[in-house]
Amino acid sequence: IYVSDTGNNAIRKIDANGQVTKLAGNFLGSADGNFLGSSDGVFSGSSDGTGENAGFKNPQGIVVDNDGNILVADRKNHAIRKVTPQGVVTTVAGSFTGSGTEGLTGSSDGSVSGARFDHPSDVAVDGAGNIYVADSGNHAIRKIDLNGNVTTLAGDIGYSGYQDSTGNNALFNSPQGIAIDSNGNIIVTDTTNGLIRKVSSDGVVTTIAGTLFTNNTGAAFQGSGGESFTGSSGEGGRSGWSDKAYAWFTGSLDGFTGSSDSFTGSDDGFTGSADGGFTGSADLGWPESIDGSGDQAHFSFPTDVEVDSVGNIFVVDSGSSSIRKISPDGVVTTIGNVPEGFFYYPQGIAVDAEGRLIVADSGNNRIAKSSVPSPTPTPTPSGGGGSQ
Repeated sequence: IYVSDTGNNAIRKIDANGQVTKLAGNFLGSADGNFLGSSDGVFSGSSDGTGENAGFKNPQGIVVDNDGNILVADRKNHAIRKVTPQGVVTTVAGSFTGSGTEGLTGSSDGSVSGARFDHPSDVAVDGAGNIYVADSGNHAIRKIDLNGNVTTLAGDIGYSGYQDSTGNNALFNSPQGIAIDSNGNIIVTDTTNGLIRKVSSDGVVTTIAGTLFTNNTGAAFQGSGGESFTGSSGEGGRSGWSDKAYAWFTGSLDGFTGSSDSFTGSDDGFTGSADGGFTGSADLGWPESIDGSGDQAHFSFPTDVEVDSVGNIFVVDSGSSSIRKISPDGVVTTIGNVPEGFFYYPQGIAVDAEGRLIVADSGNNRIAKSSVPSPTPTPTPSGGGGSQ
């Protein structure tokens, strides 16, 4: 099992015996053997290199490609990186201002260093080796072909919203997780809209399940300026209660803060001060998680998704700290036999070779594993979310 250890800026490996090792990235351990997550024990960067000589900045979603390499959505470096099984790190797409420096944000299509992303959060690979990226800050799904050329498959770059359509006529709101089903469709957690969407290989976007979560004006999480939670770093993204900021990328990590000059949250909704620009309705409330079919189901900030070989879609419903399942006929249920309160703001999910679910339980800083289902499905190549 490979884990993007977001707060430690590292890619970790868990072998079949449960032994954890660091594959790439650099962080220090404390005297008792525990790994520090604070700023004085973690080194972030953007350098290509091997093992501890490579640098990441808040890596998030990962996937293993057809050649056994680990692809990483290096979120705050605004780049897609590749890690070989030996720990050699190179940059697939995106660019930095220099070795070890901040990644360059943007939205340009192009090849390798000419392409730009804005806080990419997950990656997936199809059977031919094409890479798909949930480009969260750009509210779009991007594609990297076999020659390294980056194009925008769906979404209107830089514009958030909700609309089923084709190509740049479709709209997303901070998509976070992606996976690929057995038919080559890209399944997307449209996080801030509270929806699960599907993108065909030619860019046709439809909604699989969920009800659009909006405020009382019908706008999905819009601030007073009409923009969907754009923080000081220019990232459109998720938010959370002020006392749980770490769970939703609302801290200084990604340019969002919970202070009075940005935005705060409460059980009643999202409000901000006069100079903050992030004002929501007082009766907005926290999104509910409701089981049901299609648009009768509700999700609460879904962050990652995985698909098994028989067409079941598994969703990390982070806002409700639960794992949800969408059957091939669109029925949404909450996974049973998991004790209430077991997860705490999980972020990522994968399906192993025996059909077990592997969950990055971020709030609890652990990796959890389910029992083997019966009958046992097999996984399809897809994106997996990272542990934070």
